[in-house]
Amino acid sequence: MGFMMRKILLFLSSVLLFSFSFAQEYKQFYEYLIDLDGWKGSQPSGQYTKTFMGELLKVERNYTKQNQSLKVQIIKGGIVMMMWMPFSMVVEQDTPEKFLKTTQIEGFKSAIEHNKKDNSGKILMMVAPNAAFILEYSGIKDYNQAVEIVKKFPLKKISMKLM
Repeated sequence: MGFMMRKILLFLSSVLLFSFSFAQEYKQFYEYLIDLDGWKGSQPSGQYTKTFMGELLKVERNYTKQNQSLKVQIIKGGIVMMMWMPFSMVVEQDTPEKFLKTTQIEGFKSAIEHNKKDNSGKILMMVAPNAAFILEYSGIKDYNQAVEIVKKFPLKKISMKLM
């Protein structure tokens, strides 16, 4: 086998090994979807998807408490940059229906979108260059409550794991 053929095989095996480890990686994030006091959490779930547009790792867990619900997601892949695009500029908007703000939470670039009429919203945090931590909520009147819930998660550990 020639030198060039060995280099090609080494490269291909490295790519396959990386793809396989990326594919199996999602289960390692379940531990970061912690139990929340007073909330009933579902079993975490996850997936790995590879398409011609790139790779996507996603884990999530749902929580309920009386008439409130949460959906927590950790997402890694190229799609995260597209999700962040609308918030890439500093924004703050407050209307009778909606509150929108870009900010920092625990040192991470974040966007808060709160729908006042139905007490629901979303917090999107860029925890790594191509990864996000997302909290979707309903039944929470004040978005600051949702921010406090986000802070209970081990965000710095999640960020380090995603790097």
